[in-house]
Amino acid sequence: MTRFLKKLQSIAPFLSIIGLSIVHALLLNPWVFASEMWAEMATNYYAFSESHSWAIKTLSLDSGYYPLPMRAISLGVSLFNVPSQTIPLVYNLIAVVLTGSIVGLFTLPIFRHMVQSDWLRWLTSVVILIICDWETRTFINFPYFGIWICGMLITVSLLKKTDAPPRWGWVFPILMMSKPHYLALMPATIIAAIKTKTKWRWLMISSIALQVIQCVVIAISASNGVMRPVTEATPFLVKIKALFWHALGYIGAFGLGPRWQGLSPVALVIIGLIITGGSLGAILYSKRASRAAKTMIGIGLSIVILTFAMNTILLSHQWPINATQFTRIELYRSC
Repeated sequence: MTRFLKKLQSIAPFLSIIGLSIVHALLLNPWVFASEMWAEMATNYYAFSESHSWAIKTLSLDSGYYPLPMRAISLGVSLFNVPSQTIPLVYNLIAVVLTGSIVGLFTLPIFRHMVQSDWLRWLTSVVILIICDWETRTFINFPYFGIWICGMLITVSLLKKTDAPPRWGWVFPILMMSKPHYLALMPATIIAAIKTKTKWRWLMISSIALQVIQCVVIAISASNGVMRPVTEATPFLVKIKALFWHALGYIGAFGLGPRWQGLSPVALVIIGLIITGGSLGAILYSKRASRAAKTMIGIGLSIVILTFAMNTILLSHQWPINATQFTRIELYRSC
């Protein structure tokens, strides 16, 4: 009984984040109990799950990439013969619970190797859960929350303070094959596969394998005219300039919070440059910063820069150098 209570105590913060996710979603927007589907919930996941072809049920793409978690969930709902009028509610509730579960993982004891304070990790999870808008929590977008927690798990593996990953860590490869933006984690995952201990290494290799498969899927889709990068005559150096312009501008805006509004793009870029320079200085020269902090900073900066590299190089018509993206600064989909 004592062992059970200790186990329950260790996961109580995790369970509280799931509960907060449900309550917050209900207060944020009435869509959870709405009998309607949001965007690709209807046109892709529900529609294809009702197909008579198992190939369509299981292998259909979404905008040129393979969304493994969402496809598995929609297939499971179909196999349980959930009434059609209830399916929107089921999809939405699953998305809200999984959102809380992903964000709440940071409260678990394994992340004490990074941040010792349980309360600080719980508060971090609450903040991340609250600041993202309701669309982020929908069935088609909830995996975006996992980019952050996957980066944190890579950090734990690189610290080499645990011999093996937690059993729930095998969700990591599944999330890696949910959204193209997870490819921004590939360099960090490769470094972890090389430097971590053996049991961690198998987890990283599995993740890399699914990332490579996703790359192949996207490449094939592009060759077939789906998710094709725009090939307008934008010089490559201009795209690189746009990459750093947007990356530094968003880092500056995220650093300022709501106070970014009203500042010029140049000011945001300068502030972002100061934050980035300070972060790199902490990694390279600070003797007081812990190894965990340095690793977190390095992985975080790499995610931001590589995400904007994909945006500005492959989708330069949507992310031009004229800073039109600075009219709205949102946490999800921008990184």
